[in-house]
Amino acid sequence: MTIVDKFTSTGAKFFNHLDRLQHLKNGNVYPIVAHIMPTSLCNLNCSYCSIKSRPKEELDFDELKKSTIELLSHGLRAVILSGGGEPLIYKHFDELVEFLHHYKLEIGLITNGTLLKHHDVSKFTWVRVSINPETINNLDLPEIPGTLGFSYIVSGETEEMLTESIKKIIKLVDKYNPEYVRVLSDCAISNEDILQNQILIKKVVDKFPDYKDVFFQQYKLPSSPDKCYLGYLHPVIYCDGYVYPCDSLVLNDHKVQKFKDKYRICSMKDLTPLLDTHIIKSLVNPKRDCPNCVFRKQNQLLDSILNPPEVHKNFI
Repeated sequence: MTIVDKFTSTGAKFFNHLDRLQHLKNGNVYPIVAHIMPTSLCNLNCSYCSIKSRPKEELDFDELKKSTIELLSHGLRAVILSGGGEPLIYKHFDELVEFLHHYKLEIGLITNGTLLKHHDVSKFTWVRVSINPETINNLDLPEIPGTLGFSYIVSGETEEMLTESIKKIIKLVDKYNPEYVRVLSDCAISNEDILQNQILIKKVVDKFPDYKDVFFQQYKLPSSPDKCYLGYLHPVIYCDGYVYPCDSLVLNDHKVQKFKDKYRICSMKDLTPLLDTHIIKSLVNPKRDCPNCVFRKQNQLLDSILNPPEVHKNFI
């Protein structure tokens, strides 16, 4: 075994998908996970939702299967199902899950949880339930065989209001025993307000030390990276039938509350511009188009791998 072999085998214990990063560095696209948003429809009307009052759109199931098979031919390993709207409203949802499971893809689900009892949840690797004011008092979940997590977005709450919400979430934690509760600020506000929310979240969560191992705050302070590469490894198929570089609300046209056309990489029906590019370039111009990117760290890391510095490169 050479020193390089030893390094690679050791590195594999600490870093995932080294093969995909090498492919990307060589100009070849092999996605790891696809994020599918099959429908824009939802059974709730959350006040903070960035895409409420959205146009009614759903993915064509036959076309979606074709696209998934094409992604599989490039080594796809997992799929996340989310909205869009509420993914369980998609009329082909159960068929889609069976289809993905048949091809041995790991499946993650992001849902408001209100419809889970009407579906088979045995095939999900993980389920993340978005807790919100409309469901926090009466959420009724089935037993989840995979990893269960909760997510709660803080938007315009006072300390007293958030404290009451956390108390209600704790009741759900005691009942359903999730692996984690992610608490984060609404990202569709100024960075100054996000920072204030982060301070508030820590202050309130710290009031409940018995649950410190369950609650965690996700710090997302939007800022643009130099380049955008995440969509090569994590493409997003939106309910309008197009592929986008990420699932961020930054891409939203807030007037009609859907992803802006300018961010489209290609059609779901033709993934060639994404998969057969052979020249890895930034998918969008983030400095111009994504000043509030929430995936800056991921993109900066990818940029450092794809474009390592040549000057003083040994001084890491």
